[in-house]
Amino acid sequence: VTKVRKVIDEVWEEVVREGLPADQVAAVLHQMEISKKHQSTSFGMHLGVGLLGAWLHGAEPAKYLEFNTHLERFQTLEEAGGHIQDLVSRNFLDNPHRLTV
Repeated sequence: VTKVRKVIDEVWEEVVREGLPADQVAAVLHQMEISKKHQSTSFGMHLGVGLLGAWLHGAEPAKYLEFNTHLERFQTLEEAGGHIQDLVSRNFLDNPHRLTV
């Protein structure tokens, strides 16, 4: 268990130090955009399930629908530099709350 945690922490430290390749970040964002905008016969059901999770955790359901706004904000922050590194550092490396199962 200790070895696995050490390897995971090393990966997070590498992400904070070096960041992620810009082309991979762009590809993931593009894939997310396509998947959110793709309408299928179960589009409404998927939308409702996604809204439910946000709603149950205290978010405004209507804000969840503003996907383009969130995507543009993320892109702006990432273009300014270091956004992903800050998120990884704050939420994984500097976060004292860990659970090992």
